[in-house]
Amino acid sequence: GQLSGPVVFQFPNWVTRWHYQPNCDQVMVEYIDTDGISWKLLKDLECAFQLKCDNGQGDYLADLISKAKMAAEENPSQFSEGAKKARETGGVYEATPGATNNKVISQEERKRMAAERDRAWKAQQQEGTLVTKRQRLAQQIGMKTEGFPQDGWAALESRADIDAAFVHFHRSLLERGFDSRAVELVAIDGVSTERVYWQRIRGVYYRLPEVLDGQHWYQKLLHSPKAVHQVGCDGIYIAWSKLHRRWEVTTKVSVDKYADKYRPVVAHSANLPAPDPDSAENCEIPPLPQAPGPWQVQ
Repeated sequence: GQLSGPVVFQFPNWVTRWHYQPNCDQVMVEYIDTDGISWKLLKDLECAFQLKCDNGQGDYLADLISKAKMAAEENPSQFSEGAKKARETGGVYEATPGATNNKVISQEERKRMAAERDRAWKAQQQEGTLVTKRQRLAQQIGMKTEGFPQDGWAALESRADIDAAFVHFHRSLLERGFDSRAVELVAIDGVSTERVYWQRIRGVYYRLPEVLDGQHWYQKLLHSPKAVHQVGCDGIYIAWSKLHRRWEVTTKVSVDKYADKYRPVVAHSANLPAPDPDSAENCEIPPLPQAPGPWQVQ
């Protein structure tokens, strides 16, 4: 099912950080798992858990989530306390369930740490050992070309299969508690089999409630017979690029201000012309189903 912040906060030995962002007066929540991996989007974490289940590595997850839900219900104020402390200090509040050494990082401390990172960055640049954000993000496009096996209608080999997929996924999302008025599905089809990633990007995507660069973004769905309601998700997204003024199929979506510039792109629509301030028509962004072509696919 869907994860929530209070539940993930209760995962044993995970670290939760609440970052106060003075520019927008908002608090961003970050979750650090036991392997030191940072998660800022719960949808990404849900997808990772689903993939573990599909690969036979997620037997422990049901118990983990069940116990975390119970702990969250018993301690309903713990999670909101993190955001409150981050706002009070104007910095970062870091906490682990059951720990007594929770940490507060002030705005001054954040600036000091940022200055240290800047000095380290410059030193690595001079030594020639710096791995830039562009290089790190470019490495993340190295995904499998075949993807997860999809049989029967889920293989989407015909228009009838796509129609069946829409019916199945729509019903499954409603069973998982999604609002029927908010469920929007789109399909990517007709990709040439000569393209390297044609199997990975072909599929049905659902619109996420979150907004990025002023537009909702989408995540690919998978038919997962072993999953709850037989629906899972793939780590492939369709998002609007404000910088390039186009819809992009990507393996990474982030609120980081540089991510739009450097995120790995598997396919994209045609670029829209630069907006004309004297013409409201040229400033409008077409919805994904009406994105201009031709699409470019790797």
